[in-house]
Amino acid sequence: MDDLSALVNKISNDPMFVHDLATNPEATLKKHNMTVSSDVMKTIKGMDEAGLRELASNYSFDKAAC
Repeated sequence: MDDLSALVNKISNDPMFVHDLATNPEATLKKHNMTVSSDVMKTIKGMDEAGLRELASNYSFDKAAC
């Protein structure tokens, strides 16, 4: 599983991770040994918990449609 898929999975299944990611994305990703592209980091920075969940939901939906 690549880090983006792992990130989406973690957002979808771990409310505390979502909270931490919304609060401090860099530290949270480092704590969980995940790396993402600078574009993904720009996207998730400043997002609240609801936005992160929606992002993960949309990613999962788009991936399933492929």
